Amino acid sequence: DGDGDGDGDGDHSPFAGVGDSAEPYTEVATPAGNFFTQRVSGWRSNIAWVSVDDEHSFQRFEALFERLELPQRFSSVIPHLSSPRLFSAFYVCRSWCEAHSFHTDYMRPVGLHALTLITPLRDYQETDSFQLTYKPAVASGAPQSDGYATHGSEDATEGRTAPPALQRYAYKKGKAIVFGSRFEHSTEPGAGDEGEVHAYLCFTFGTDDQSKWADIAQTLDTQSRIVQHPDGELRLSALGRAIEAALRDLQRGSGGGGAEHLSSVDAHVKR
Repeated sequence: DGDGDGDGDGDHSPFAGVGDSAEPYTEVATPAGNFFTQRVSGWRSNIAWVSVDDEHSFQRFEALFERLELPQRFSSVIPHLSSPRLFSAFYVCRSWCEAHSFHTDYMRPVGLHALTLITPLRDYQETDSFQLTYKPAVASGAPQSDGYATHGSEDATEGRTAPPALQRYAYKKGKAIVFGSRFEHSTEPGAGDEGEVHAYLCFTFGTDDQSKWADIAQTLDTQSRIVQHPDGELRLSALGRAIEAALRDLQRGSGGGGAEHLSSVDAHVKR
């Protein structure tokens, strides 16, 4: 409904087919503003990010961000000058995942200067799989497990304690998971019941200290076409600038720099 609290039920779900298009990027115009869909082809999933794409849509989600009192709730967690800031808002949509794609959302130096919040739009039928898998925190330099092992079990061949097992988080409507830079996670392999699309509201938010942006931008500059910086300015992201450059090249009849820049940004996303 534009405020991020629609549930996308049934055959009329606005997210039906979002992850199935062959095009890597598409635009969607709605009464709540424009949205930008990006599909990540490097992951073994049909995941798509549907992000706010103009000032109107951004303001709708920023109003929700404020209404939920997230700046106040996380002011003791996020280092800031005046108040924590919303960077971007989008829906994460997927209907299947074939294998784990473990990753962290931010570079380690980001720390708690940027956070990700994810919450499902509804309680979906499939709960035995297709949730969130994550690696538990371990001592610095210690190995982490790539499989479901028994926590603290002995490795018979090496005679040493095995690394901690993977953990599982089950999504529930009305509840959100929030994490920072060192949270290594992945979609759990599985699929929606009878192809049902699972859609989640996602906020990226954090510090209002612009000096921290260079590290944060390593992630957020490739997730959407526009992004609000810590200083409060809504700007084109690196991806947005690359798309604009590619369009200018096409209009001039050139296949040069803009398209190459777009390819390099896309490769960064796939990693």
